Amino acid sequence: MKKIIGLILWGACALPLAAAELPPTLQAAAPFLMRQFPAYARYPFYLETPRTPGQLARWEPRQARIYLSKKAYKKWLRAHPAATAQQLAQCIAPLWVHEFSHAQDAAFAQAHGFVWPVTLQDEVLATAKQLVFMRAQTVKNQPDYALCRGLLPVLEREQTALAQGDWRAFETAVLGRYSRLSRRQMPPPPLTAAFIFQAQGGQMVYGPLRYKTYPRGGRAQHVFYGGTPWTQLNAKELAKIPFLAPFPVYQNYLNEKTAATQKEFLGR
Repeated sequence: MKKIIGLILWGACALPLAAAELPPTLQAAAPFLMRQFPAYARYPFYLETPRTPGQLARWEPRQARIYLSKKAYKKWLRAHPAATAQQLAQCIAPLWVHEFSHAQDAAFAQAHGFVWPVTLQDEVLATAKQLVFMRAQTVKNQPDYALCRGLLPVLEREQTALAQGDWRAFETAVLGRYSRLSRRQMPPPPLTAAFIFQAQGGQMVYGPLRYKTYPRGGRAQHVFYGGTPWTQLNAKELAKIPFLAPFPVYQNYLNEKTAATQKEFLGR
């Protein structure tokens, strides 16, 4: 008897942490997601109360987790009590594609000994990957994305730009959505030599966005080794960033990812 109880307890402990924390419906959707994305086994969805209004999902770099809005998830289940696990998986798959883009960036940086400096360029690329995935799924599997209202963001302008193959209009649409955030919530613009030069002058222009720099101190190394937003540095420290060892590694990776994502976006 003791042996049987021991085996039961061992089996419970052997379950993945995500499976122990997630409700049955989300657990049931996991096999469908893992079939599409083998990496889902490493980066499953966890539920959390949104930190900002309207937030549906997010990547948490410190915990290396992808979170899904508990509020949106429960509201969707109440609106669709007869929905299947496969339908749920179809609805949240685009969100996972978006957040996994951030997870890949963080993993690349970790493998090269630094912390990924989050910028709005990451959001532009992640949103593009999300829409390209949805376009491919619409052609291949014809999912009913209308069923996903409340779980997926409304991206009408971005969808129009995708259909027209207009990357500039797409980028402007993404940045326009983020312009509604407060200055504290707004990620910084791309970390490039051109934007660093602008920041040294006290303000930057990124598409429809206008930034002002508010130096709070800190050293250039903290951008790549401490997670400090690069726009918080003063002009003297900003000038040091291009000479840090991670900077060219980061730039090469980001340039290659941007080129590849634009190619996918344009259907080439």
